Amino acid sequence: MTGEALLGLKIGECASPFGTAAENLAFEQLLASCRTPCFVTHRDRACVSIGFNQDLSAEVDVSVARRIGVDIVRRPTGGGAVYRDDGCICYSFVVPDRYSRMPVDLVAEALRTLGFPVERTGRNDLFLEGAKVSGFAWEAIGGMSVVHGTLLHSTDINVMDLLVGRKKGKYRGTAMASAHSRVANLSSIKPMGSPDEFQVALHRRICDLMRERGAEVCSFHLGDEQRESVVKISPSFVCRPSDREAIAESLACRERERGPLEC
Repeated sequence: MTGEALLGLKIGECASPFGTAAENLAFEQLLASCRTPCFVTHRDRACVSIGFNQDLSAEVDVSVARRIGVDIVRRPTGGGAVYRDDGCICYSFVVPDRYSRMPVDLVAEALRTLGFPVERTGRNDLFLEGAKVSGFAWEAIGGMSVVHGTLLHSTDINVMDLLVGRKKGKYRGTAMASAHSRVANLSSIKPMGSPDEFQVALHRRICDLMRERGAEVCSFHLGDEQRESVVKISPSFVCRPSDREAIAESLACRERERGPLEC
């Protein structure tokens, strides 16, 4: 990425005020629908996030998730099932389509400058010492791209394996199966600070890199009406189907009415 690669990009930045996966998916949709470029970091209450085309019953042990209080959401992007908790740092970039390839490179470079020499494998994944530490997914919405990803800081790998670590059931129709890789927490590879501290450090470094490449980066503040819009639409991302309805819910997901959002 050259020093002037982001010239002309004016982008907001903030730590999300929301604490659940459904709310933060809705927040991304709000930003994209309002055509508001923004970079957001967040950590969510324990959840499993499945890709748009996935079969819930084949990917997730739903009964265990319900028993231990883990949320399940279906995101409008592709990719596989992901377990997240307070030890997982999430980032979202909402940018015009022409900048859609920028986020993965920015996150990779930020991690390298923070002492983690990650390698990019394929389009979506970052690996460190042979283990996956980060993955990304994309969605295009009316000239805007939502690019979001996760970074394993100190996630409970045992719970992850319990919920999504292996095939849970038989796939039906054209549902897409997750591609499993060996995963690792950054904190297991190198001593580091708390998730809070690392989220702040990573957020700042990414903002600095965007400025170095010519972007105008400014603080983003969410208004009361925007906050209400996020809360209103967030339930549409929560998975509540029975196993038999999983595929039907997946197909209907893309058709749900997003509605006009308050900008």
